[in-house]
Parts: sequence; C-alpha cells; structure tokens
Amino acid sequence: MALNIYIDMYQMSNISELASLLMSSRTQAHVFHLRTNKYSKHVALQNYYNRIVPLTNSYIETYQGKSGRLVNGIRNKPLNNNARNSLGYFLNLRQKIDKLNLPRNSELQNILDEIKTLIDSTIYKLQFLS
Repeated sequence: MALNIYIDMYQMSNISELASLLMSSRTQAHVFHLRTNKYSKHVALQNYYNRIVPLTNSYIETYQGKSGRLVNGIRNKPLNNNARNSLGYFLNLRQKIDKLNLPRNSELQNILDEIKTLIDSTIYKLQFLS
C-alpha cells in the first residue's frame, strides 16, 4: 500500500510538472512570437500557442477523470525574452517532457503523442523554414 501511495505521489508530481511546462510554453511561445522579426517564426509560434492550450487541457482533464484526482502544484516557469532562443527552447522542452514518468494508458499516451507532434512540428518550422 505504501509503495502505491509513493508511486501515485511521484506520478502526480510528474503530471504537475508536465502541466507547468506546457502552460508556460504557451506564454513563452507568445513572447517569442511577438519578439521575432521573421514571418515564418511568427507564424510557427502562433500555431503552437493556439494549439497547445486545448491539448494541455485535454490531457489534464483526461488524467483527472481517470485518476479521480485534481492536479495540484502547477506553477509558472521563468520566461525568456530573446526570440533567437526559440529553437533551443523547444528542443529543451521536448527533452524535459521525454524525461517525465507519465502514465502509459492509451488515452493519455495518444494526447501526449499529439503534444509531442506539435512540439516536433514547431521545431521543424523554426529550424528549417526560418
């Protein structure tokens, strides 16, 4: 029983971290979007911040419905005002998400795959279309 409680608390902290990363990434992408002087970056970042909110919401609500628990501990991350760092930011975001120990059930995994696809697509656009 104690091990299950530890696993649940550990998993909840990873869910909170994912929510924090994704919610902060929306604001960060908007900051980069407003600070870039390249139209292709401007559009790529706008696409990201418009799409990440519904995906984040879907993931968190699905987790809460499956687990019967509300996600706590969501916090803002520091922002970066240098739009030249946008590619590095998204590469780092992808790595951080990959390191999290998240639930592996199919509903949540499908939404997480959509989130990763959006990040990877944004990386592609920032790296090769700018």
